[in-house]
Formats: sequence, structure tokens, C-alpha cells
Amino acid sequence: PVTIDSGDYDDYPEIIIAGPVLNPVIQNLTTGEVFKFPDTELFVGESIRLYYDVNGFWVYKNSTIPFYSDFRGEFFKLIRGTNTIKFGASREDAAALVTINFVNKYRSQ
Repeated sequence: PVTIDSGDYDDYPEIIIAGPVLNPVIQNLTTGEVFKFPDTELFVGESIRLYYDVNGFWVYKNSTIPFYSDFRGEFFKLIRGTNTIKFGASREDAAALVTINFVNKYRSQ
């Protein structure tokens, strides 16, 4: 998928990976940054949520279980303009889904 950040700043998105999927990998082809979850299997109804907030970087499995131990790589910002994001896995089902949420941020006038 292609994501367009039309704001004035690069910013971290919220990314949700929903199973079924084995060893998910997310790459920003625009910047070359990548992160993955080796040795991780998500079944139907399971998900991993990654995001930044004012308190720092968070990785949760199924919204409640801290899940930093399997995270490898760098959680990337979306740069201003076009970002091409690639989802891959050792095994994925057609029902696997990646959702990317973000808010464009602008300078105040």
C-alpha cells in the first residue's frame, strides 16, 4: 500500500498486524527501514499493535499483552510525501491484514 503524509512533519503511524500470519515483516520501501517479528505466529482474531505516544514506543499483542521481546528492527516514521509500505511473512492467509493509521501534523500559523 501507498501512504501519503501531506502534513508538515514526519510522524510515527499506528500499525496493526492482524492474523493469521507467521513471522510478519513490514518495510517502508521509501526509506528502506524495516521491522519484523521472527518466530511469531498470529492466529485468526490475534493482532499486534505498534505505536508511539507521549510516553514512548509501545508494542502490544491482542491490545493488552506487552510484546517487545519478538520485535526486531526499527519502527519507522512516515516521511512527508509518499511512503510505499510492504507487508510480507513466512506464511500468510488472505485474511491477514495490516492497518496503518496516522494524523497529518501541520505547523500552526
